[in-house]
Amino acid sequence: MRKRFACSYDRIELVITYACNLACNNCDAMVPQAVSGDRMTVEQIEKFIEESIEKKVHWKHIRVLGGEPTLHKDIFIFLDLLINYKNKYSPNTRIILVTNGHGKVVNKRISQVPKEVEIENSNKTSSIQPSFSPINEAPIDIVEHKKKDFSKGCWIPSLCGITLDMHGYYPCSTAASIDRVFGFNMGKKMLPTKLGELERLFPKACSLCGHFVEKANDLAKEDVITKDQVEKFEKIHKEKFAETVKDNELYEQVTSPTWKKALGRYKLRKPVLNRY
Repeated sequence: MRKRFACSYDRIELVITYACNLACNNCDAMVPQAVSGDRMTVEQIEKFIEESIEKKVHWKHIRVLGGEPTLHKDIFIFLDLLINYKNKYSPNTRIILVTNGHGKVVNKRISQVPKEVEIENSNKTSSIQPSFSPINEAPIDIVEHKKKDFSKGCWIPSLCGITLDMHGYYPCSTAASIDRVFGFNMGKKMLPTKLGELERLFPKACSLCGHFVEKANDLAKEDVITKDQVEKFEKIHKEKFAETVKDNELYEQVTSPTWKKALGRYKLRKPVLNRY
């Protein structure tokens, strides 16, 4: 039986831009599927840090991503602010820049990243990513999955943590992308810290997300709720995740009917969401 996952409220991903120099099929951030110029501001990063300190949150990691985060004009201001938070308040926090490592501009900026920041570089060379999940294949459009319990979530909020983009806090980065396409306006405007605050968004987000049906979810042999359970599952995931995607051969964009309708509406008129 499918196990239940929860968000890790001591881990976070910051989606600072939806701009990218690649247009990968089945992109989690919906970069080519739903083009957007939205990006986070310096004021929003400062607000996030203020909230973190006010609520006494010592992040295990802060992952900075996009789109391609190095293309944000204020990326080095953001990193300096996060490093200052780490140095003055949370010395054990890992600050991680997630980049595609593609092109001269991106690589020049990578070379300028402060030493306090870890770099997670996927070194992409094209927009074809066979190991990606069919993110726009909604489980509700698949007969064998449409009646599943979507409140159980998936492995991503447990291991990657919650997400903040320019519209608020979400269970994961894909939920943020889903929101900007469907226009649910479900981003939370205050930093959530308690179990249940973001999990209530699982049914709506997971019913539309291809990650819900990934084989990696079946690596969990017990619910992944507590910190101990998360750390135990994380070890299993590191050892066995590659096996779960080794047979993936995704060479083109996959878009199910529900997503085709939503993306069609998006191209005609982008939803307007309240900002964080």
